[in-house]
Amino acid sequence: MKFISAFGAFLIYGSWSGWVNRSEPLFLRFALIQGAYAFCSTLFLHLLVQKLYWRWQEKPAAKAVVWFVSSSCAIAIPASLHYLAENPAIAWSIAPGAVASMVYAAFVLRFDVRELA
Repeated sequence: MKFISAFGAFLIYGSWSGWVNRSEPLFLRFALIQGAYAFCSTLFLHLLVQKLYWRWQEKPAAKAVVWFVSSSCAIAIPASLHYLAENPAIAWSIAPGAVASMVYAAFVLRFDVRELA
């Protein structure tokens, strides 16, 4: 099921990035970059949130710190990839995926954080 969700993220966010950059000659490159990032982040975001929370759960603001770190990654990683690919519309390309990642991380922290053995 994880791979189906990840493939769906690849299609949705890759298509979005391609559409946003449709007037650029390298629009397909930007679509593949965003799609590949969405695929990987969909597979690993839940695990990242759980591991970070497990590491910092003793801290008073652990959930806020974990959300901030995972949200920062959800913005910085794809923005860096698009910057290296010379995408002129970085913010528009990554916005839907970044927002979805931040909401998903908050959902995991609120409803599905369990201790990892």
